[in-house]
Amino acid sequence: MEGLRRLFVRGSRLTLLFLLPGICGLFTIGKPFIGLWMGERYIPNAFPVLVLLTVPLLVAPLQVTCNQILYGMNRHQTYAFLAISEAVLNLGISIYLAHKIGLFGVAWGTLIPCLPIEGIALPLYTARVLGLAIGKMYRKVFIEPVLVSVPCALFFWAATHWSMVHNWGEFGAV
Repeated sequence: MEGLRRLFVRGSRLTLLFLLPGICGLFTIGKPFIGLWMGERYIPNAFPVLVLLTVPLLVAPLQVTCNQILYGMNRHQTYAFLAISEAVLNLGISIYLAHKIGLFGVAWGTLIPCLPIEGIALPLYTARVLGLAIGKMYRKVFIEPVLVSVPCALFFWAATHWSMVHNWGEFGAV
């Protein structure tokens, strides 16, 4: 069981550490990217959707690692129930909000069920199965990697704040 606890913490932590530079980039240099790719006029509509669809990537490493640990322990029934629940809620909320606020509604429909299910319920269940302290798990798996990524986010923010991204060459350099 100790080996599974270590695998869960290290696997989630490392996966998030690998994803964080991209996530920071989407949040901070997403506007110039959209401007270069599709044109400046698309930024007001596309960037908020990009942000809403990027937030679930923060909890994706937890979801993936929980999934694999639970499958390996033959405890995947709860994961299956949570995944189906999330899919049904995602579809229902997306359809409802799409009629109310359009494309933003679909993005919100994806985000709203993802955070409580993939970010809270599934990790809590997995931690309970593994006998892992919840506070320690979130600190090691989420908080510490996010804090380590702050310099990367600040660099990306500075690059866009000081308008260092005007063409694909500058974008690639950043």
